Amino acid sequence: MAQPKTIRLEYEPQPKQQLLHSATARQILFGGAVGGGKSTAMRWDMIKFCLENPGLVCYLFRRTMPELESNHILWIKREVPKELGHFNETRKRFEFHNGSMIVFQYLERDNDCERIQGAEIHYAGLDEGGQLSPYQINYIKSRNRLGSYNAKQPEYFPRFVVTANPGGQSHNYLKSIYIDAAPPGQLFYDHTMVDPDDPTDKGWTTLFIPSRMEDNQYIDPGYRASLSGLPEELGRALREGDWDLVVGAFFGDVFQRDKHVIEPFDIPDTWTKFRAFDWGSAKPFSVGWYAVAQHNDRFPDGAIIRYREWYGAAGPDRGLKMTAEEVAAGIRSREKGERIDYGVGDPSVWKFDGGPSIGERMSKFGVRWRRADNSRIAGWDQIRQRLMGDDNMPMLYLFKTSTELIRTLPGLRHDKHRFEDIDTTMEDHAADELRYAMMSRPYTRTIQAPDNEDQWRPSTLDEMLAASPAPGYSEYPVRML
Repeated sequence: MAQPKTIRLEYEPQPKQQLLHSATARQILFGGAVGGGKSTAMRWDMIKFCLENPGLVCYLFRRTMPELESNHILWIKREVPKELGHFNETRKRFEFHNGSMIVFQYLERDNDCERIQGAEIHYAGLDEGGQLSPYQINYIKSRNRLGSYNAKQPEYFPRFVVTANPGGQSHNYLKSIYIDAAPPGQLFYDHTMVDPDDPTDKGWTTLFIPSRMEDNQYIDPGYRASLSGLPEELGRALREGDWDLVVGAFFGDVFQRDKHVIEPFDIPDTWTKFRAFDWGSAKPFSVGWYAVAQHNDRFPDGAIIRYREWYGAAGPDRGLKMTAEEVAAGIRSREKGERIDYGVGDPSVWKFDGGPSIGERMSKFGVRWRRADNSRIAGWDQIRQRLMGDDNMPMLYLFKTSTELIRTLPGLRHDKHRFEDIDTTMEDHAADELRYAMMSRPYTRTIQAPDNEDQWRPSTLDEMLAASPAPGYSEYPVRML
């Protein structure tokens, strides 16, 4: 009788990669620094389980197909011998001879999720998951199930694994679920994933495995050296995988949690109170209540304190789909008869769409709005100026109960094409509401004039020309035709 053929796979996991392979948590974030071997570990985790569990269906997601081609498909063709399986070019999946498969699927836009609408995914892997939207991540979770499949290693499935670096549109979402909830390497329950039909369910078992560049002994030394020339904050985030550093954060240079987030206190009745509103139905809405400090020993006169919020979300960047009347009733119940001097609302609440506007419908419940100033650049600048304040005293404070604004504001990034604006693909609803509030009470910082008043004297044209003489023509060679 012929001896079975032994096939050697050229993969030796490093300690952090091995930790992923052995972890039995329902969902895992393997993340942090660039060059930590995360993508390789995810791909081989799927290969390993496909070989050990016949009929296993794995999906490996990334934002674009070219990224899948260069980072995974090209490699799996080389790594897995033809004796074990082959790559189906038409269906973009690697098919093992034992019936298991790895499907490579891109999700560039939210509506790309329709491609997996009826899928039953035993192992869902999201490579560079921070680049996907919270909606996409949660949609994939809804497809992550076993159905009638009986795995040989049932303790590992269904399996949901994300690799990610700090940053990206889902930075805050991933950080809130995997990073802030428990120390690295400690198994815990994600209570947002509780089965409502099972009173004993505690949620998905969850694990965060941090990765650093130093964890990968095979990394190219030249790649490591290339990061040394980057700005300190960016280099640290990429080398160490520090999730408290948000590269490119819009308010990263001015927002300080220890300075701007304060313990709640009783707002004096004499202070001006107002509210601001960003409408949303399919997307979350945000209502914020504000007070203007007056004649006190703790805050500068005119400082604004955000003392209450109501964030209408059913999940990450997903709205409650409440009617205008329901939102108005909720606002009135939260105010409990307190005096609100005025309200500023999202200009979209005055749009007419075949009937009374949202603003009109809410006014019937006694919730009235002024049309907010929707200037984006000026509005972001107002937030920035108030966060900076005067003489190291901010002019904007947030009660620590403003959890959703505190969660989303630090992670907002610059728009790649319009640097003065915020990237609108991010969860910016609470920030928009804050912008409306700040624009209702414009603020100008006090700047101390220098001792030498001549520094403020505008230069004449002659002075500017003298300071920057034009180079001679000989310095610019011209090719004659």
